[in-house]
Amino acid sequence: MVNKRGYRLKSIGDISHCLAKTVNELRRGEIDVTEARGRGYLLNILLTVLQESELEERLNVLENKMDEKLNIGNQNTIDFNKK
Repeated sequence: MVNKRGYRLKSIGDISHCLAKTVNELRRGEIDVTEARGRGYLLNILLTVLQESELEERLNVLENKMDEKLNIGNQNTIDFNKK
């Protein structure tokens, strides 16, 4: 989860782990409240972005499935307006 540049925050679990680590660092006095608050703020933004991107992916899958069903249905119909 930690590399040379810091944390890899690619999942909600990663964010949760980082938040828990931040809380523990704050409780031990390793970081001050301002730094903990800043991390919390940024983690919340990242969490929102991840949730929205997951929702967008799910929506795209549903839209693609609907398009496939509509295209299959359109191929089986007769177009009486076609010349």
